[in-house]
Amino acid sequence: MLEVRQEIQGVAGARPVQGEEFESIKRNMMLGLPGRFETLASLEGAAIDLLTLRYPESYFAEYGANHGRLAAPDLDAAAKDAILPGQLVWLVIGDLAKVEPAIRGLGWGEVIRLDAEGRTGTLGN
Repeated sequence: MLEVRQEIQGVAGARPVQGEEFESIKRNMMLGLPGRFETLASLEGAAIDLLTLRYPESYFAEYGANHGRLAAPDLDAAAKDAILPGQLVWLVIGDLAKVEPAIRGLGWGEVIRLDAEGRTGTLGN
């Protein structure tokens, strides 16, 4: 959890994405685009995205050109707006006796237990 939190804080502004890491992100986004249209269900998902996210009809046609113009500072600015490390909620599944002491030791906030049906109960914090 500590390592994941550190990575999230980095992407949110502590360590800007640059160089090969940035190029790898762009490349993976472009290479993943054809997979968005492989099945009828994925086509439906793309159409739903266009409607619910209010993308312009030309969104997918212009996707490649738009990503080609994307620069690292653009990604950093978007990450700072969208990734809020202080608002993370962690869902940890495991043996409570083994993981609870370490999680509480982090001091990141309230620890809430969920039973198998998803009902909540706060452990004595």
